[in-house]
Amino acid sequence: MQKTGAVPTYRRNPIFGKSVRNLLEGSCCHGYYGYIRVSSRDQNEERQLIALHGKGVENRLIYMDKVSGKDFNRPQYKKLVKKLKPGDLLYIQSIDRLGRNYEELQNQWRILTKEKNVDICVIDIGVVQCKCSRKFPKNLLN
Repeated sequence: MQKTGAVPTYRRNPIFGKSVRNLLEGSCCHGYYGYIRVSSRDQNEERQLIALHGKGVENRLIYMDKVSGKDFNRPQYKKLVKKLKPGDLLYIQSIDRLGRNYEELQNQWRILTKEKNVDICVIDIGVVQCKCSRKFPKNLLN
C-alpha cells in the first residue's frame, strides 16, 4: 500500500548544484537514520522530531541526546555512529544540532562521510553530503 498525500518539493542544492531529490532517489542510500540533540532536559525536541518524521525516518531509527553540543561525548550519538553502515543516510534538522565546535564538527563530518561512507542530509538547508562530494562545505557555517 502506497502512502498518499502531497508530493514533496525539492530545491536545488546551492553548494553541490544537484537537487536533493536526485541524490536521495539514487541507489546510494540504504538505511535512513535521524539524530536529534537538545542542550538541556527542558528544551523541546518536537521540531526536530517532526522534521525527521517528514523525511520518513522511523522512531526506532532516531537517536536523541539531551546534552550540550560542545563535544561529541554523547551516549546516543556514539550508538548511532556504531550502527551506521556504508550507504546509510543520516538526517539532521540543522548543522548546529550535530555540534557547536567547528573543528570537532569538521572531524565528525569526515569520520561519517569518509571513514564510514555515510551520506548526510541537513534538512534546514537541503544539503546532502553524498558520494559525489565528501568535503565539509566551507560556506555551511557562516
